[in-house]
Amino acid sequence: MKSMPRTQAACTKGKSSLNALCSISIKRGGMNPLSSVKIWQRIVLLSMLYGCELWGNLTNTEYNELERTQRYAARRIQGFDKWSPTEATVSSLGLWSIEGYIDKCKLQLFNRICSAKSTYLWKIIFLFRLHHFEHNCTDLNIGFVPEIARILEKYDLSRFLSSFRNLAVFPVKQLWNKLITKKIHTNEQILWKQQINNRDDIVHFSNIHLTLQPHILWILSLKHPNYLWKLASLVYISIVKTDIEKQCKLCDQVTSNLAKHFILECASLYQERQDMFENFTDILSARDATMLNNQDDDIVLETILGGKTDCFHEMSDLIWEEFVLASANNINKMTHKVTLVNSAVDNSA
Repeated sequence: MKSMPRTQAACTKGKSSLNALCSISIKRGGMNPLSSVKIWQRIVLLSMLYGCELWGNLTNTEYNELERTQRYAARRIQGFDKWSPTEATVSSLGLWSIEGYIDKCKLQLFNRICSAKSTYLWKIIFLFRLHHFEHNCTDLNIGFVPEIARILEKYDLSRFLSSFRNLAVFPVKQLWNKLITKKIHTNEQILWKQQINNRDDIVHFSNIHLTLQPHILWILSLKHPNYLWKLASLVYISIVKTDIEKQCKLCDQVTSNLAKHFILECASLYQERQDMFENFTDILSARDATMLNNQDDDIVLETILGGKTDCFHEMSDLIWEEFVLASANNINKMTHKVTLVNSAVDNSA
């Protein structure tokens, strides 16, 4: 039976459910992305993937369709445009891949089956099929048992299948959930690192966002909700690609690193830049201010965009927060000026 129609229906259901939540401000300028992503994970994603523990042998095409739906949700939640880099879009919310979520659901079902009484008919059927699979009694390599065997091997958990078969023992639910969550997260972290390390065009983002967890600025915005969308501007700038030459609409200079040009180089933003660095001097100690000014431009840029770079490794969290909030305030003034210029250019065209 072809499963693509079911997968497409799940994707449609996920997008429809998300769009229906626009009224509660799951969008740019609305609620905090970390609040929105909880709704995505606990309501929309669960509904979209309902019964996924029984979905067998999904193709790469189907996984890609499901991943596109999650990227659509992540962009909607954070206010990213549709061209935002895939590796930044999902990871800045700390989301796993859809394959990781489905694997966890299947492993949880496996735990429930193994822990159930052997008098249940479905447990007897499972044991029968497990016996056939292990003794190569069938040439078919599809179904739940072969699928769970592949998943267990993928996460180095095959020993639990052996212990269940030989000793009829299996970890309790709480310990199993803790174990598989750790294993899947470690695998997702490794895969994400491999992907983002191959992206030379978003190196600023990869130097700021170091682990697969919610972005540090989204976390900071929970503590300072009035700064939420000002902090978002720093996230937006950090994911601007550096492999395409563009012309600055303020000074007409052509650059391949628009983020660096905008914050550190554009002559039209000289006064705003001076005000920003004077603000930094008022916040930082003489030692930290001097250290920041002596850094390479890329490190200065990443520090301004919220990265905890080496030059601030001894700084207290309170001073770092004050620095980042000041950065968000000043960058917001600069982006406002750019917006006004762009509007004027568009109106005169």
